[in-house]
Amino acid sequence: MGAPSYSSLVTSFANPYVHLDKDIAFNAWNPLIAELRKARAYVLRGIRMITLYFLQPNLRKLIDLYSDDTKHYFYHHCHIFRLMDVTVDPLQQGFTCKCIHVDHESTLFPSPVREPFSTHNPIISEEEDEFLHHASKIFDHLEKHHLTKQVRLVREVNPFMADRISLLFKSGHLDMFKQFDEDGNKWPLLWHRGELKL
Repeated sequence: MGAPSYSSLVTSFANPYVHLDKDIAFNAWNPLIAELRKARAYVLRGIRMITLYFLQPNLRKLIDLYSDDTKHYFYHHCHIFRLMDVTVDPLQQGFTCKCIHVDHESTLFPSPVREPFSTHNPIISEEEDEFLHHASKIFDHLEKHHLTKQVRLVREVNPFMADRISLLFKSGHLDMFKQFDEDGNKWPLLWHRGELKL
């Protein structure tokens, strides 16, 4: 990955300084937002590489051996890809089927739908954090402990003024325009090889 150009760090992203919310327009991280964008691009590149690794047939066989929530996750909850079961109607699985889990530990009645746990790292989403959690379990099983350690380090990053970074991330200022559709929904990954270059 070559040296990023300053112009691409400005023109490919939304400008936080013109945002109507003063917490975003006057965010203390705005002068260093290019560094946050580079870090976000590296995280996305890592997630993409893990995803491509997991799409290998031998990894599919390994995931099928799990009897815990990791297998369930890759069949019913992964936001990037879903494994399919040939014995089940395609309309009852994959992205067309929403798997809902009720939080039975809640004191509310009726019990609400279980929400994903919030992340420590302010430049990854809850879905990405859960993906990395299950990825680290698989890497641990494969005895790829250096990868397990790296994934856990990414998940546990808690930088200075993380709440300020989280505002920029959740408002879409750390992801490129190309990562959003016309309705403002964010795609899980950029798959084109050159897309993550800044």
